[in-house]
Order: sequence, then structure tokens, then C-alpha cells
Amino acid sequence: MEPSSNLLDKTENENENENKNVLIIKRKLGQGKFSVYYADCPSKKTGYALKIFPRNLQGILQFNKEKFITKLNHPNIIQYIPIQFKSKDFYSLATEFAPYGDLFEWMTYDALNDILVRTYFHQLIEGLEYIHSKGIAHLDLKLENLMIGEEFKLKIIDFDQSQLLKDRWITSGGTLIYRAPEVVKKVCKNLTAVDIYSAGVTLYCLITKEYPFVENDLLKNKEVSSYQTFVQNNENFWKGKVESCKKKGYLNQDFIDLINGMLELKPEKRLKIEGIKGSKWYQGPVLDQESLKTEMQTKWEIISKKNKDVEKQQIEQSVKKTWGKNTFE
Repeated sequence: MEPSSNLLDKTENENENENKNVLIIKRKLGQGKFSVYYADCPSKKTGYALKIFPRNLQGILQFNKEKFITKLNHPNIIQYIPIQFKSKDFYSLATEFAPYGDLFEWMTYDALNDILVRTYFHQLIEGLEYIHSKGIAHLDLKLENLMIGEEFKLKIIDFDQSQLLKDRWITSGGTLIYRAPEVVKKVCKNLTAVDIYSAGVTLYCLITKEYPFVENDLLKNKEVSSYQTFVQNNENFWKGKVESCKKKGYLNQDFIDLINGMLELKPEKRLKIEGIKGSKWYQGPVLDQESLKTEMQTKWEIISKKNKDVEKQQIEQSVKKTWGKNTFE
């Protein structure tokens, strides 16, 4: 069931506030476990991301997990917007809208150089440190859950697998390839170490533009690296990766040391946040906020133009197919 195009925030003073916070749903932004929409609020002259949860058992459970975000306030975490809706069919959760896509998209554009990656990794670690300080583990860090918001700041989103650090056992399953080995084996007890592992995989992807390895049950040929290779024959693992990335020149020893520490098999030996911040790679050059905004704005304008050109070509090809090839000649 899809929500109607208008959702009304009704308070106890309904007569006075009836039309104060009408949200007009404009378009669907994405579909994971639950739908996310872009919604305008004309009275506030702004738009929000609106996540919809059906009023069934699964929806209630996930809504209660996602509500962790209401306790968080940090520049690198998507900001909860306290607009609550009463509906017989749906729960909803409004957050600020991040207009510049997620890091997976930016990776596919091949638009992030080493310094930009390090700058955003700093923001990820700052956000993650704050989440952990509030007694929460995210448990589903990945490129798709790291958005670029206003001012081109990184925003951690999607807390639907989050748990409290004091929980004795993990119930979240994470995402294939990003999840720590102890999550795969369902023997996880150290939730902060799970987030560190996923952040390490994310960093590796941003630098190399590929996954470090796949889970064993996804292996289709012997040429694809597995985590077992990384653990048991680390030197050869990196030798192959350095060879494949030679032209890019990305994989120096400082980066390798950091990734080895973050993807350590034993959670108790895995790098903690203070160890990450103390690593040589982490302490390399980064951009200040103004420089980041300027550089990313320039890249975004180039990407937007390319996307519009591609869209125009696709429309022209479609019209030519329908009406004949001389239409635009």
C-alpha cells in the first residue's frame, strides 16, 4: 500500500494547526525494506525525506529501531525532523533531505580523489564516534547509507538495523560483503567492532573503486578474493591488489596498514576509533569545509551536466525509435 500524496500533521489543537504542516509527496527516492519519499512542506518552504512504515508487526519493529535517530544530533548524521503523523495505515519518520546522492553514486562517477576520500572518511569516523558515545551501534554502514547533504557534508542514514551497545547479542544481519565475519557466523558480541569493520570495507571501496572480497558463498571463480585469503595470506592478497591498482597509485603501506587493522579477524584486536585517528593514512591531508564545498560543487555541476546530456540522448534515441531516425536531423 502506498501513502496518499498529502500527509497532514495533526496535533491535539487540530482546528488551529490543521493546515500548518501539510507534506506533499513529490516523488519516490528509494525502496529498501521500506519506501522513502521526497516530500515538500509548503508552510516551511523546504523538503524532507519521508520514510514510511506500514502498521504491521514488521513495520512497528523497524520503526522502533529507526527511532534511534531521534536521539542523535550531529553534523554527520542525518537530522531527524520532529514532524509526527497520525495515520491508520502508516508510521512515518521525517529527516532532512540530502540532495547530492550517496557515496556509491560518487564512487561510480569516479569523482573522489584521495584527499576527498580521506576528508569524508574523517566525517564518517566523527559521526560513528558520536553514535557509539550515545550507546548505539549502526550495524549497516555501507556506501549507500552515506549521503552527501547540504554544504556537501557527509550524512550517515538508515538506522533500521541499529542496536544498543549494551545488547548482549546482535540480531541485525548487516549487508553482504560489508558485514563483519562474526556477524556472518552469528557469534557477534562486540557491536562497535562490527561498525569499524564495515567502515573499513567502505573506505577500501572508495579508494579502489571495487570490493575487497566477497563472502565465500558468493564466490563463482577462484580469481575472486575471499576474506579467508585476506586473513591467511595477507601479503599475497595485497600484492595482487597493488598490481591491479598500479596505474591508480592508491595503495600505499599506510593505507594497507589501516585496512588491515580495521578488517582484523578477531574483534578484540580490531582497531578502535582512537587507533584509526592515530594511523598515518588518517593523518594525511584533508580539505577544510569551505574548500570541500567549492571542489564538490564544481564536480557536482560537471556530473549534473553529463547526466542531463545522457538523459537527453536517451530521450532522442527513444523518439527516433518510435518516430524514425530523421527526427533530430
